[in-house]
Amino acid sequence: MDHARRRFSKRMTLAFLAYAVLVALSVSLTEVFPDAIWRYPLAVIPMAPFIYGVAAYVRYLRNVDELERRMALEALAIAFGATAAITFGYGFLERVGLPHINWWWVWAVMGVSWVLAGLHTKRRYR
Repeated sequence: MDHARRRFSKRMTLAFLAYAVLVALSVSLTEVFPDAIWRYPLAVIPMAPFIYGVAAYVRYLRNVDELERRMALEALAIAFGATAAITFGYGFLERVGLPHINWWWVWAVMGVSWVLAGLHTKRRYR
């Protein structure tokens, strides 16, 4: 299991680094060339390492035991529910005057929820 975790960590580190580089490149080039026809594919190019990261997580889950999978599923379920509640609730609050927030924040909420739910789940099972 440690081997699977190490491989996953390496793959996710690579995905995060590639994502950061491609976001910076994408944002800067689309700002410099706002009317270019290729701005749309360039704007979504950071999705490639994101998809790679998702695939790395699926590979990780396929290589760990049932307890690790169960903890991962619980953490994802909690994070999904928390993200839905937070974003849904904020949507109602936008209607009464809170500022509109970019969709990028949904992933930030999901990521934080996932990390916190993972910590909670690990503590619960260990």
